Amino acid sequence: MRLGIDIAIAMLWLATGASLSTRTYFVFNYAAVANLPPHLEILAVPLPVLSILILVIVTLLAIRYSQPLAQSSKSTTQSLLPWDWFARVCLVFASLPLILLITRTPTAATSDIGISNPFGASFWWEPILFAGFTGIATYSIFRSNVHLEATGKTSQQKQSSLRTDFDLSQHDGRQPILSSHRTSFLVLCIATLACSGWWYWQSIRMFSEFQLGFNDFGHFLLRVIRTTRGQGLLIESPVLPAFWDHFNPGLLLLVPLWSLWPQAELVFALQAISLAGSAILIYGIAKRRGHSPIGSLCWGLGWLAYPSIGQMNLAYTYGWHPITLAIPCLLLAYYLFILGRWPLAIAAALLASSFEEGAVAAIGAFAFARAAQSLWENRCKINASASA
Repeated sequence: MRLGIDIAIAMLWLATGASLSTRTYFVFNYAAVANLPPHLEILAVPLPVLSILILVIVTLLAIRYSQPLAQSSKSTTQSLLPWDWFARVCLVFASLPLILLITRTPTAATSDIGISNPFGASFWWEPILFAGFTGIATYSIFRSNVHLEATGKTSQQKQSSLRTDFDLSQHDGRQPILSSHRTSFLVLCIATLACSGWWYWQSIRMFSEFQLGFNDFGHFLLRVIRTTRGQGLLIESPVLPAFWDHFNPGLLLLVPLWSLWPQAELVFALQAISLAGSAILIYGIAKRRGHSPIGSLCWGLGWLAYPSIGQMNLAYTYGWHPITLAIPCLLLAYYLFILGRWPLAIAAALLASSFEEGAVAAIGAFAFARAAQSLWENRCKINASASA
């Protein structure tokens, strides 16, 4: 019975992901358009997307199989797909877009962007709901201690096991290929170089084929060009003051680089390196947080595979935007922060803010969260000492 329920939920989740992958999503104004009739969306899933969805399900199973099941008192049938009920409920909620698909009716209405919806209305928040509940379910599956309780481990051993789930050498004595940080870091460097090259080529091709739409790429770069020519300090136009729309004095760092390479390819290369190279910093942060070499590698590869990072390379047809240069600076600031190097961390945060004032919001949110955490911890300590 339990096995049948788990298989049904897994198939429901796969069908929902397949359906959502066939639609067109417009990020600029939060709109979604269905490209196929409801009964064909599930069948028309692209093979790469289907492969990724299956990989996610297999990964969830691998998380549960990361602990040996030989000592479990449950039968093999009961242990297969041993998700706890909270994870099951989350995966069902993640499949709500499929229920909306079934109830969707064709309409001749036109969306806000002037595109008709002959196959029925779709909503921009459906993939967000799908991803959100899937993430919660994944966390619940990973943290589930069903097997740990069955094997009779103590709470301290449970916490230790959760930190070494993907370290095979802890279970069967075998030494994984990626068991050292040197090897894992080398693999991540190769993936980073590959992504840098891909994103650089992508930008060059879009630029040469006149596929870049917004003007930000040009008017930000004009500030660097005119400064190089001595026509004003980061002045975009004689009729506009400096920083009339965005505060980015950090662009002065690009002036000597533009003098050496006065081509649009310069900013494309800097953007690709900034986005892909941030995976190295993610790896360092994960390592400092105590993750294993494989775990740190997964964090770095996860950064490279995250859709928003790859899409930011084109920045919704902006082409290049200074905010991409702020991202590695923010990550560097956090890395220095956990190392306890406060002056350097503050300097990196200020450098990030100099490329785009939007970085200040991220820094402020982090500072607020840290302050709230400190207040909560101090309050708990005071209450503990008072009760003692």
